[in-house]
Amino acid sequence: MKTKLKNILTNSPMIKKVLRSFLMTLFHLIFFIVVHEIGVRLALLLFGTVKSNLQWGITLQFSLVIFGILSLTMALLFEWVKKKYWYFILASVCLVFLGFFIDEIKYAPNRTLLLLLSGILGFALPVLFRMIMYSKSGCVPSSK
Repeated sequence: MKTKLKNILTNSPMIKKVLRSFLMTLFHLIFFIVVHEIGVRLALLLFGTVKSNLQWGITLQFSLVIFGILSLTMALLFEWVKKKYWYFILASVCLVFLGFFIDEIKYAPNRTLLLLLSGILGFALPVLFRMIMYSKSGCVPSSK
């Protein structure tokens, strides 16, 4: 029974695509958090204290959830859509993320710009890294 389950998990192309999508989502989330943390540390270094409040904390938690959902959607689409549509998908996901949080710029412009920049870089850098790695290795990311 163990070998049968192992064969199903290792030989199924659909399972491999879903696992790759979850790993890419994790990669996107790590990039988002790292870029945002670097931005906060840089702001602390340049400007001293950074004012925070409950509303901004809720916004950050909400942005992490939205970012995770959009990352998973993008990663799943990348696995089943031809590579020539990747830029369109990336641009669409970035615009949706911007649409969610652009209204916050009235209340906290610097923090919102940092959040939006972190989101865009969190989406774009892993995708560019993936494209560079695939072009250097010569392998195709999907069967299409």
